[in-house]
Amino acid sequence: MVRAVAYVPGSPLLVPGLGGQADVLAHLRETCLEAVRALGPGPVVVVGEGPEDAWYGGGRARFDAYGPTGSDVFCCRYRGREEIGEQSDPLPLALGVGLSLAVSAHADVCGLLAVAAQPELTVEGAAALLVVADGSARRGPQAPLPADPRAEAWDDALAAALGRGDLNVDVDLGAELGAPAAVWQAAAALTAGRRWDARLLAHEAPLGVAYLVATWR
Repeated sequence: MVRAVAYVPGSPLLVPGLGGQADVLAHLRETCLEAVRALGPGPVVVVGEGPEDAWYGGGRARFDAYGPTGSDVFCCRYRGREEIGEQSDPLPLALGVGLSLAVSAHADVCGLLAVAAQPELTVEGAAALLVVADGSARRGPQAPLPADPRAEAWDDALAAALGRGDLNVDVDLGAELGAPAAVWQAAAALTAGRRWDARLLAHEAPLGVAYLVATWR
């Protein structure tokens, strides 16, 4: 049974070295690592957006296109799904970022789950989830998508939901605002029906995208 959840953003700038000398998300990286460490001992499943719903039986996270380091590689092979084998393609970006944070925090990663739609999800054997997902991507002129006046209010609602331990948010509106709605929907399904001791650790949008960090136990 899942007994802990950590929520972190999916920005590649959280990977050490990719932010260059400025390292604008250094403080947020430390908060993310705090959240991952709070998961405690036991196997962790990393959940993030991907091109299709898929379990990865291992794989590499490459960030060649995202920063000056060019060759940062993280590897993972998880227990219990040996029949899938190791994926030769790079992991989806969100899973790669989550994996890099998990490796840095010495978490015991046992699974990598990419979410693209609304699959029937099970995470048998996992003690904890590491959910990698941003909020809206329409916060002002630096945002990767055109600004939307609804974005800040939606992010505030998401932050409130993370702080109370219940992901009851409008995922359809989130999708319009550039958030990975399928991941938030999957996280809601995987955590439904339980009472959580929730802590919101960060809520900011320095680059036009909402970054939120939270822990549930």
